[in-house]
Amino acid sequence: MIRHGLLAGVVALALLAACATTSGAPPSVAAPPALQAGAAHVEPVGDPEYIKIPRLHIEDDIIPVGLAADGTMEVPAVEHSGWYDLGPRPGAPGGAVVVGHVNYSGVQGALGRIGELTNGDQVSVTDTAGVVRTFTVYDVEHIPKSQYAARTVPLVFGARTTTDLVIVTCGGQIVGHSYLDNVVVSARLVQM
Repeated sequence: MIRHGLLAGVVALALLAACATTSGAPPSVAAPPALQAGAAHVEPVGDPEYIKIPRLHIEDDIIPVGLAADGTMEVPAVEHSGWYDLGPRPGAPGGAVVVGHVNYSGVQGALGRIGELTNGDQVSVTDTAGVVRTFTVYDVEHIPKSQYAARTVPLVFGARTTTDLVIVTCGGQIVGHSYLDNVVVSARLVQM
């Protein structure tokens, strides 16, 4: 498990990279440390390939994102969602992280409306073996980026004893070409 001290030391990480700006290049950010799944024994889980959020009519491919040569987190193209592949897979113990753009250079990102989700909404992830895992939303947070290190980092990358899916994008007001908030949706595995 990641020690809280490591998380607190990360000032900016992948979430900001996944947050699209309305124009220009995505910001360069430091990537989070690799995550480890909890100690509980579970059957192997395949890499995620597809995410579906029925309430928002979202259906999107998931591509793995890791670290770029400069140590920042790779950013998925605007038309895809990205799974942070240095952490747990969706359906494995811990908090699997999926990130995506709101929009980028005039193109709408698939995850841009996740801030509209409410507790009880369903999210499903299909893995490479064709197994569909369903998660139920239990928390939706809009967090000012000024509180990024104190609130967003622990919420997204903190140790978990449950099997969760954490979906992240940007939101809130736009100043210049950047969103002022992070939107973090937490959902818990309910069925396979």
